[in-house]
Amino acid sequence: MDFIFFSRFLNSPLDFNLTKYYNLFIMKIKSVIFDLDNTIYNYDYAHEIAFGALCEYAERMFGVSKDEFRALHRQAMEEQLARTGYECAAIHSRLIRYQIILEYLRQPYDLAPDMLNSYWPVFLQNLRPEPGIRDCLINLKRENYILGVGTNMTADYQYEKLKRLDMARLFDFLVTSEEVNSEKPDAKIFQYCAKKAGFPEARCAFVGDSFAHDITGARNAGMIPIWYCPAFDDHPASGNIGKENAAWTDTKRPNTIPDGVFLLRHFADLPALLRKINI
Repeated sequence: MDFIFFSRFLNSPLDFNLTKYYNLFIMKIKSVIFDLDNTIYNYDYAHEIAFGALCEYAERMFGVSKDEFRALHRQAMEEQLARTGYECAAIHSRLIRYQIILEYLRQPYDLAPDMLNSYWPVFLQNLRPEPGIRDCLINLKRENYILGVGTNMTADYQYEKLKRLDMARLFDFLVTSEEVNSEKPDAKIFQYCAKKAGFPEARCAFVGDSFAHDITGARNAGMIPIWYCPAFDDHPASGNIGKENAAWTDTKRPNTIPDGVFLLRHFADLPALLRKINI
């Protein structure tokens, strides 16, 4: 390769440096893709507060205790799964879920949007980014990684979450399960992430908290899986406490880190981990 070829990828012919050369031409990983819920921000925290507000609404409107409502909610999620099937984003629709609850309670179905409005504004007001995530993303952008989000969920709320977190512009692309009509761990969502990144799956790393959905799915799709699990040493076999039934629960978390999977406990460590993988 000659200097003229290199200059196409540099800001100017005088901007040549070894770090930029390494990032552009040598490093194995070209793109880093992140799960959103419980990876970029703390889903469990926001959900517990918002679900408490929803329980208060149900108690006030229908005379249903919080424990009774939680049981109804779990039952409605199972019914929703039976109606929609797992491989579609409708499984995440709280509007459908609340409609089912109202059917159980023999209440007017058109109260479902009111129930939705008792949950989502509270949820969005309580988004907490994971420690170190913003600085990590900024550092990765400086190192010329293409950054993306690959997430199970309908697109509208995922857009709103990234907007509320003020992180949307830190990413180059977003892929939702609604967009591709496929839920992680199916390979399709990972393939579309690689397509939008502009690199083969083998040149993409995927960072996520769910071993069953993110890590197993990324590994099977040919990506480099990075498991975000800050509490791995403390609770190696526990499931995700914020996921509300078996369809969402991470029941396949291992006690040890399998070969080919990289453990990430803090986002401050991710740039160095990527450099280590790239050696």
